[in-house]
Amino acid sequence: MAEIVLNFDRSIKPTEDITSLMVKGEEIHYCFSNGQDIIVFTDRRIIYDHRDGLLAVHNNLTSIPYRSLIKWQTVNAAVITDMHAVLDFWTMHDHYTVNTDRSLNLLPIHQLISEAVL
Repeated sequence: MAEIVLNFDRSIKPTEDITSLMVKGEEIHYCFSNGQDIIVFTDRRIIYDHRDGLLAVHNNLTSIPYRSLIKWQTVNAAVITDMHAVLDFWTMHDHYTVNTDRSLNLLPIHQLISEAVL
């Protein structure tokens, strides 16, 4: 099982590249960026847009339907000791670790995934 570590430091508005991927009726709930890559949580799936190269012109898009998740956890940052809030989720083939800015509350994302999966 491959571990994929993703780092995001800010919440952003979805770009046109991302909104063009949405299917009819799909809604974006959360969108984070690190200045180059983007991760989006919709009501149906997680979309990871990894941009390669100095100009970030080559996009690698990964779409992970919530139904493919077998496990997930969130860890919100402690007041003093933690530098990140962390979301981990597992599929049959990969383990994703999403590190976000410590100020981001990941409990709503945990709830979103729970509602979609359970």
